[in-house]
Amino acid sequence: MGHFEVSSEQYSPNAGIGKLGLILLVVGVLIFGAGVALNMDYPARIWGALLYNTYFFLGIGLAATFFVASQTVGYNGWFILIKRVSESMGSIIPIGAILLTIVLFFGFHSLYHWSHEGLNDELIDGKRPFLNSGLFWTLTAIYLIGYSLFWFLIRRNSIQQDKTPSPALYERSKPLSIFYLVLFAVASSTAVWHWIMSIDPHWYSTLFGWYCFISIFVTCQAVTALVAWYLKTKGYLKYVTQEHFHDLGKYMFAFSVAWTYLWISQFMLIWYANIPEETKYFADRWDHYKPFFYLNWIINFICPFFFLMMARGKRNMNFLAFAALFIIIGHWIDFFLMVMPGVILNNHYTDSHGHLIGSFGIGLPEIGLFITFSGLFITIVFRSLSKASLVPTGHPFIKESLTHHT
Repeated sequence: MGHFEVSSEQYSPNAGIGKLGLILLVVGVLIFGAGVALNMDYPARIWGALLYNTYFFLGIGLAATFFVASQTVGYNGWFILIKRVSESMGSIIPIGAILLTIVLFFGFHSLYHWSHEGLNDELIDGKRPFLNSGLFWTLTAIYLIGYSLFWFLIRRNSIQQDKTPSPALYERSKPLSIFYLVLFAVASSTAVWHWIMSIDPHWYSTLFGWYCFISIFVTCQAVTALVAWYLKTKGYLKYVTQEHFHDLGKYMFAFSVAWTYLWISQFMLIWYANIPEETKYFADRWDHYKPFFYLNWIINFICPFFFLMMARGKRNMNFLAFAALFIIIGHWIDFFLMVMPGVILNNHYTDSHGHLIGSFGIGLPEIGLFITFSGLFITIVFRSLSKASLVPTGHPFIKESLTHHT
């Protein structure tokens, strides 16, 4: 593996993106604060909104690190020139892990019906070997600490390759990536069983772990394309070409179709079996969240399918960024539908007439948190981008990325 000489490229944070991150943070916090004030009688709504927004942005960082690790283990060279974008997106992991821990700790009983003492529920009792607070917190600690540790080690090793471009450092990156992939393979399913699927404790789906992974991974690819697009428009990533954006577009298209396949598979199997504990999950969303139920499918499949089916849609940088925005918003709605119906219905809130409240829709708490986390994400990721060269000059496969074509 010979070293290929290429000039480094340092990103300097500009006032525009820094100001945008700060503005989003302030505006988001104010909107969320107003939402909290208006929902003091419905604390579960606040905790539900915090849970799915926190996991959504944490998941983007986890999937970005998974992408780096999988490409490293697979000896792929095309992605080297966008590698630093994915690594920097992973910098949200430690902060996201802390925030998720806080949300889970203080919102535990509002979020998880099975955590209440004195339940007389045969179905939940049968799941006690998994649905118990001891295992919940033990696995949560292992996963979040493990994720943060391996992101740090993978990132540090990558930066060291620029300073000392040796085969030994590259070889060290592979076991680190393998360990992360093993952790991710287990936790990407079992963690969301605890954090998200157990919100509806009577319900289960053998596809749910894969479904969540696909949803967050395609979002990660969309965010990667959007960040790369921004950097390119500002004169950075000078070696990144139309070919690299084309490949990101392929991932966005392919995993949008894969998400649809899993959505239909999960829905059709449950509809056909017609088991009450399973069908209730979709019945609740159909009865109380019908507009979002349809919107979820339209934005996450119909739009990406027609936007990105043709090669020219994937090779046009501006069009790809436009499609990426749809995907990000669509899968944010997807996670909203995974979390909020169960949280609201399990807490049996009623209106002034004594009628059960099935849905609050998407309002100030949810939108405020999305804006807040967007500002936090932009601030952390772009600060991380400035810490190392945008071009991994010490990577042995850099020439392959420079000459990449599809």
